[in-house]
Amino acid sequence: MTQLTLIDAAFLQIETPETPMHVGGLHVYQLPEGAESSFVIELFRRFVSGQEFAPPFNQKLQYPFLKLGMPTLVEDRDFDLNYHIRYYQLPQPGSMNQLLTLVSGLHESLLNQARPLWECHLMDGLEGQRFAVYFKMHHCILDGVGGMRILEKCLSKSPTVHDLILPWELIEHKKKKTRSKPALPARLYRMIGFATSQVKVAYELTGALWHTGLQSLKSGDTTLPLPFLSPKTAINQEVTTNRCFSVKTFSLESVKLLAKAAQATVNDIVIGLCAGALHRYLKKINKLPDKPLVALVPVSIRPKDSDAHGNQVSAILCNLGTHVEDPVQRLQIIKDSSTEGKAIQNNLSSQAAQNYAMIGGVPIFLVQLLRLSTYLNPAFNLVISNVPGPRSPLYMQGAHLLNIYPVSALYKQQNLNITVTSYEDSLDFGLIACQDFLSEVDQLTEYLEDALDELNAVFGVTKTI
Repeated sequence: MTQLTLIDAAFLQIETPETPMHVGGLHVYQLPEGAESSFVIELFRRFVSGQEFAPPFNQKLQYPFLKLGMPTLVEDRDFDLNYHIRYYQLPQPGSMNQLLTLVSGLHESLLNQARPLWECHLMDGLEGQRFAVYFKMHHCILDGVGGMRILEKCLSKSPTVHDLILPWELIEHKKKKTRSKPALPARLYRMIGFATSQVKVAYELTGALWHTGLQSLKSGDTTLPLPFLSPKTAINQEVTTNRCFSVKTFSLESVKLLAKAAQATVNDIVIGLCAGALHRYLKKINKLPDKPLVALVPVSIRPKDSDAHGNQVSAILCNLGTHVEDPVQRLQIIKDSSTEGKAIQNNLSSQAAQNYAMIGGVPIFLVQLLRLSTYLNPAFNLVISNVPGPRSPLYMQGAHLLNIYPVSALYKQQNLNITVTSYEDSLDFGLIACQDFLSEVDQLTEYLEDALDELNAVFGVTKTI
């Protein structure tokens, strides 16, 4: 039995048919040279052949009586692996657009809460001797960094190693330790230590909240934004069930060169590309607000050696500077806002950072839960997330993993989410949008490249392929 945390449970509480709270990834693979036409169907048979299953993949939700309390994850004694894994043959020619349309539809449907909260879909017949795996899992169970660590454990770093381990087979065999009841002095010391740590966390948290409030009240465009003061824009309409998904890949080395020239971080450039694309798109449709858009930017607080499930993440609000025309000035606003937000996070312990995120998230979650978003300005305009991935190539049964395109969730009154994954020398952008209000998501994706070209031009950087 696994107890969900407050932040994990919050994703369950705000879920609706229009805003399912699962996240996923579209992984594109190159078939091994000389592979048989049955390669993917044989892979599917391997996927459904498991006999021993690992949490949380074999766990389902269990609510307390009348749902008065925190839900838990318990073993599903009727676990059926075949329910969770599906196979698709793309129609000819098996284009990328056909694949993205299929993923858009699959990402729309809620996960069945009577079963373990995940699905895995194999897509065969992608042009260019490729195939794809689309995986989705509820956000109450996993965050992006946790998902990336699972992927690295399952795949091989060599094309010649075919010993495939699947996520639902990652069973940790831990030795049980017999614990004797500690003597009274030891128990007393532990209690004192716990109380001391909580006082320290409270002290850190108070300072962070005070600093946030002071910075947010300062005048100017580079201060920390406060929630619910963002402008309501064309991307902040009521979300429907329909989704559209678009992807884009950039050279990581190219972005690093730009970051060096602009004296910025790679994450600053990623946010800058998103801001530039949004500025161009909203200006084109004559709906660019005078106030800057604000992005919620998740910040992982997961320890490097942590394999725990659930969410270990905090977040900052970042001013996107979309109201200014000059791309250099816009990037400077992003750099200043991001630096200020990260400075607060960096001064906090892991526990204090998580509490900081929970305090900031409570009003946001409440507005979502009580369906008040229609009557208020957005808490933020969109989520922009950057998930670091492996730098070495990965393989599944000899098939080279080419791209890791993230597929995230939408919140009420927010029709767009942009998530980025770094892998090898690539930055893979995944844009999920509400099709009824942002059907031009492909155009917005192309504007990302325009934003990169614009910044390269002003900083004198030659783009690499």
